[in-house]
Amino acid sequence: MTATPDAERLKRVNRLLDEALALAPADRVAWLERLPAEQADLRPLLGALLSRAGVETDTFLQRPLRLDLPALDAAEADEDRPGDVIGPYRLLRPLGAGGMSTVWVAERIDGSLQRQEALKLPASLWAPGLARRMVAERDILAGLEHPHIARLYDAGITPAGRPWLAMELVDGEPIDRHCATHRLDLRARLRLVLQVADAVAHAHARLVVHRDLKPSNILVTSAGEVRLLDFGVAKLLAPDDAAAPAGGADLTRLLGRPVTPDYAAPEQVAGRPVGVAADVYSLGVVLYELLTGQRPYRIAHVPAAALERAVLEAEVPPASSRAADRATARALRGDLDTILAKALKKSPAERYLSIEAFAADLQRHLAGEPVQARPDSLAYRGAKWLRRHRVVALAGLFVALAIAAGVAGTLSQARRAQVQAQEAQAQRDRALQELAYAESADELMRFLLSEGAERPFTTRELLQRAQAQVERQFAEDPRLRARLLLMLADLHGEMDDFRSAERLLEQARAASTDAEVRAQVDCTLAGLLAATSRIDAARALFERTVAALPAASIGYDPARLTCWQQRTILHAQSGDAAAALSDAEAALALIGPQPRPGLRTVTIFLHTSVGDAQALLGRPQEAIAAYERAIAEFERIGRGNTTAAATLANNLGVHLARAGQPGRAAQVYARALAAERPRSRGRDAALLTNAGRNLVELGRADEAVPLLREALAQHQAKGDTRGAAFAQLGLASADCSALAPARCEAALAEAERALRQAVAPGHPVLAGLPLIAARAALAQGDAARARRLADPLAGLTPTGRDQALALTLLARADLALGDGDTARRHADAAVAAARAAARGFAHTEALGQALLAQALARRATQDAAGARDSVAAALAQLEDSAGVDAAATREARALREALSTG
Repeated sequence: MTATPDAERLKRVNRLLDEALALAPADRVAWLERLPAEQADLRPLLGALLSRAGVETDTFLQRPLRLDLPALDAAEADEDRPGDVIGPYRLLRPLGAGGMSTVWVAERIDGSLQRQEALKLPASLWAPGLARRMVAERDILAGLEHPHIARLYDAGITPAGRPWLAMELVDGEPIDRHCATHRLDLRARLRLVLQVADAVAHAHARLVVHRDLKPSNILVTSAGEVRLLDFGVAKLLAPDDAAAPAGGADLTRLLGRPVTPDYAAPEQVAGRPVGVAADVYSLGVVLYELLTGQRPYRIAHVPAAALERAVLEAEVPPASSRAADRATARALRGDLDTILAKALKKSPAERYLSIEAFAADLQRHLAGEPVQARPDSLAYRGAKWLRRHRVVALAGLFVALAIAAGVAGTLSQARRAQVQAQEAQAQRDRALQELAYAESADELMRFLLSEGAERPFTTRELLQRAQAQVERQFAEDPRLRARLLLMLADLHGEMDDFRSAERLLEQARAASTDAEVRAQVDCTLAGLLAATSRIDAARALFERTVAALPAASIGYDPARLTCWQQRTILHAQSGDAAAALSDAEAALALIGPQPRPGLRTVTIFLHTSVGDAQALLGRPQEAIAAYERAIAEFERIGRGNTTAAATLANNLGVHLARAGQPGRAAQVYARALAAERPRSRGRDAALLTNAGRNLVELGRADEAVPLLREALAQHQAKGDTRGAAFAQLGLASADCSALAPARCEAALAEAERALRQAVAPGHPVLAGLPLIAARAALAQGDAARARRLADPLAGLTPTGRDQALALTLLARADLALGDGDTARRHADAAVAAARAAARGFAHTEALGQALLAQALARRATQDAAGARDSVAAALAQLEDSAGVDAAATREARALREALSTG
């Protein structure tokens, strides 16, 4: 194919830029002047590009450089307009624009969700590497699930190859404008920055450095909730140009480094390796501006070398010297001046080691406690103590007066003071241990993020590198090594990589010499054993660990919290509702009424564990209510489209299905699957499995099979034998409903073998296997076999849903065998059992099925009036519980019409 003139011109530009950029900046002007005559037409464009290569400004993204290539510039000029359709979205109005991308308010038009979202589109179609950057941004955002980070909902590429990202539409304003508009006091501004720090820390823990923290990327909603935006220049252990094609200049480099210099760390401006310390610096600049109304220093649009000198050499004046009034200056003088000075150190090594350490000092200042950044003098600590404990200081004065009244009072006060001192020392020791752990974890992440890698890494590769670094760096500190290995095991667990998680937990056990940390590791391992159906091993490990727990800690007790939380998994798998309820409530008591920020999600899941126990105790409505509250809380804190939310939706669907509400369950599953965020490892396998099994029960096997096959492949790939067994059971049920006798029998046998290896002997799913086989036999015309299989289940006690379904199936088998009177007795018994199993629900699918069988039996025994009454009641039950399109509902509707015309 013949190259277009524009393409040839672009190749010439790239070739010459390679040559020019290899020269020192001072030599480029002379080079440009020496260009031969045949290249003279490119001299203006090359000069403009080279001038951009040597300039750093905070507005370069708003000033795209036209290439003077007609075809490409024409494509760029073909701007998006309201009403245009991009993927499943319609553009409504532009929200913001830069040189590389435009953000639109858009709405979905595929009918799946009714909400507006922010759609990010490339604004310059000619920019090489932009698609790659947007894919990188998508992958980064897909791994970040935090209430203060704007969520990624969807992503894709148009047929023309144009990438797009659909994100949460944040109704808010930049943090600096919000503070000014609402006239927030100093403490309120600090609390907002702490929200930002929490979000940045979450990103750092996922090996992501933001690299462009500034007020315009930090929005605050009307409810005072922060949302962190724009991870388009974030770093995931790979330089921006790591994937640049060899042999050609990457034109994106010539637009300037993707930073805003007024907020950039010195190492960013200088082009040196960037780690978490850069975000510490940028957040320090943001805080400085929020507290004083001014940035530490303004940077003019100057050549790169001069800019670098300004950032590296300019002294940052104390924040108190830039305050707008005396009261603010007094408030900033001391702690806040010192905190900001440490965050804004020129050398990354001299700053706070992590965002968490920076935030911890801000928290200490708010609490009136000594900050770590300040010299630890006795006078300073004494002044802080007096400020925090004015009441205690006055009490000390009264104690001094009481000395004159008697020695006994003095001794009593002394003993009390000694106990308080011991408690304070214990809390201090724990705080120092937590700080050491946080700083060590951050140092580990900083090593990974700052290392000069030549290519991007997968999450699994990063975790492997992290493990190797932990073994090397913390070989002499067993406590920290064990805690860091525990953290890595938890990250593997989030990826559903249970084999790697177990291996790391075993290594953490071997490394740990601290009783409290060893207990956390052992209970986490026992919970993993229980979750993967190794019940006996889990129970034995829990018994040994709990018996050896160290004495209860003062205040927060992580060892007991971990053990009680993890042991609920064992109790749920074993069907011990009372024990599960006891452990969940004990864990909640340890957390207290106001959970720490890091324990909010744990608290929500513990409340659902209480609900699970209530369901086992025969109170499914309480379980459903608990899960509905949990899902609403996740939505409230901005985590409604996360993997954890998918887990909650999955469990809610299970409880609804068990309670005889498969129609509601199907709606929950459909919403959860539609709302799942794009993930490299695919959709949630448990959600797919249970959604598929529920569809089979509703008579929609054709829709269920693709979901179940996808789930089975995922379960098998990650070695989840329990999940794979349940997916196999769903596929077997689908085969049986398709009237394929040979395939049905073989699939059921294989599913039974898998289930017996994966669940405890008394698990309810095993008792339900004969019911599936009986239903299949009846559908295939073998009523006698169906009767033999269902008969033992009809005598189950206590009366429950499975008994009602078995009696219903017996009634239908009796009818197929021509025994109307026996069918009527079984149908009446099924109705009674289903009513008893309803547990307060006005309509259940089991009762609807029983009433339908009763209508058929009454018609067979010539009771037309009774049949009409039963089918009317059946239809009301089924329409509400299973839905108007369920197979049973359609059968009841057809029977009602037949009875009305007969």
